[in-house]
Amino acid sequence: MVANEHTKTNGATVSLEEAAQTILNEGVALVALERYDSAVAAFDRLLERFGFSEDPSFRQLVAAALFNKGTSLSKLRRNEEAVQTFDRLLTRFSSSSDPVLQEMIANATVKTLGRVEDAIAAYDEVSKRFAEATEPAIQQSVAEALFSMGVRLGALDRHEEALAVYNEVVRRFASGTSLMLREAVARSMLNKGAQLGMLGREDEAMVVYEELARRCEGEPEALLRASAVSALGNKAIRLGALNRNDEALAIYDELIRRFAGSGDLEPELRAPVAKAMFDKGARLGALGRSAEAVDAYAQVITRFGGSDDPAVREQVSRALVNKGARLGMLGRWDESLVAYDQVVERDGGATAPALRERVARAIYNRGTALRKMGRESEAIAAWDEVVKHYGDSPMPALRDLVAKSRDAIVKKS
Repeated sequence: MVANEHTKTNGATVSLEEAAQTILNEGVALVALERYDSAVAAFDRLLERFGFSEDPSFRQLVAAALFNKGTSLSKLRRNEEAVQTFDRLLTRFSSSSDPVLQEMIANATVKTLGRVEDAIAAYDEVSKRFAEATEPAIQQSVAEALFSMGVRLGALDRHEEALAVYNEVVRRFASGTSLMLREAVARSMLNKGAQLGMLGREDEAMVVYEELARRCEGEPEALLRASAVSALGNKAIRLGALNRNDEALAIYDELIRRFAGSGDLEPELRAPVAKAMFDKGARLGALGRSAEAVDAYAQVITRFGGSDDPAVREQVSRALVNKGARLGMLGRWDESLVAYDQVVERDGGATAPALRERVARAIYNRGTALRKMGRESEAIAAWDEVVKHYGDSPMPALRDLVAKSRDAIVKKS
């Protein structure tokens, strides 16, 4: 299924993404009414229809359905099913950098702490039992079991143990020839770098990212080359955190030169390249180099503004919001308003939580810009719009913007 397909709902034609959002909203409403059995049934409908889709449009909706289903099952004291549901959420989305998904992962981890040790023990048993297996299918199962074990150890802040597990994946399967094993090794190396960063071992993390980039940058499969892009981007982020900004910016420039190209990028590369281009703008902004940051964000928008890929659209939306903010810092308020209006025009009808947050932030920032320009009534209208459209949202980021909008409305200019 793809996001631009359509379906019939009550006689009306709507996108599949809208249909999934409607089912999720139905389930959430049933939870609020404490009709947990009916809520579980609603979430199951969504999961049956969209749960195995690889389309990024559905990832937050599927994750929300799994989380809310697990919570509802807990309320019904169907604890075994609840744990299985949370485990499915953790397994599928634990590597995501999406803040919305990270929040759900954190909450799911808390809810399953009593069973995590059992899961870790089970993965360890699989790893030991089939240590000498040479059949590709069994090796893949062992690699996935070890990877999942590392994810759960990391979620428990047992970073050293997680590192050992990721090292084991690399040791056992670095010479594997199947795409599945090579991809499992790449994911393990990315997570190893992240764990080293959490331990403050920045130099070691960067060595891992360099090794992964060398390993994957020449691969014929775009999925593996995307790991190289992510590795280089992560190295640049670590360098920035160490205030080694010239090195970080040089990596972003080299990465963009090598992977962005001038032609049409392979789908697997678009999101990580767009993120790297955005991160370059963010690094420049953090250094107070606002004019250069504006140019970097403009490159993201120009290169990827026409993409329908939700993960790429998210980076474009972020770039527009940040471009607007930096233009404001430069006193270019009219241009700032144009950037915020573009966010609303592009993504105002989006149902993905990350895009909804960007739209709300653009409207809130628009109010701030209008107040700076002395257009007080228009500023208040913008903040009223945030309160009206997002006042009932359960998302923490949106609740924060609603609270800020209410404060801004009552504050004297």
